[in-house]
Amino acid sequence: MESWLLEPVPYHAAKDDFHFKCGCARKIRLHQEKEMLQQQKAVIMKDVMELMKLKTECLVQGDENRYLLISGTLLHLEADSSN
Repeated sequence: MESWLLEPVPYHAAKDDFHFKCGCARKIRLHQEKEMLQQQKAVIMKDVMELMKLKTECLVQGDENRYLLISGTLLHLEADSSN
């Protein structure tokens, strides 16, 4: 169970999954809870960096629709990582 708890949740999965894992970690008094949180933040930051690159490419190519979709996704990631 500990290895499952330490596995980061991809952004495309519901953030409820991560909240569930946090609850489980606290319930079993997982000693690596801080590590779990840091790994999750690292996944979010990696996603942000990839999306920023893609957003720039869309801007250069004039793809306004994808640019706006990516901008919205980045806003959600930013909000999720600040909680």
